[in-house]
Amino acid sequence: MSDPDPHTREDADLDHYLARLDAVGIRRVVLRRTHEHRPRPGTHIVERLRRCEVLGYRDAILYRCVLEGADALEVARALAARGLEVRLASGNIT
Repeated sequence: MSDPDPHTREDADLDHYLARLDAVGIRRVVLRRTHEHRPRPGTHIVERLRRCEVLGYRDAILYRCVLEGADALEVARALAARGLEVRLASGNIT
């Protein structure tokens, strides 16, 4: 995934993301879980949104990995197994 913002590094692949975190020495992350129904922009159609975002921060740069459709508990276990300290947060609007 490209990095359009110089203060953000984004990945869609968890293994590549974790390699980036190891390279910069990030050991604590936030796992933001979103699981709700949201309207599709510009329509009246409601879609189920299920997404996990793993966020790490170092030296004014946000490291972000978006995992569409991922199970939050499985992702949290995988992160903890890699030795990361994981804090859970909600990304739900309601």
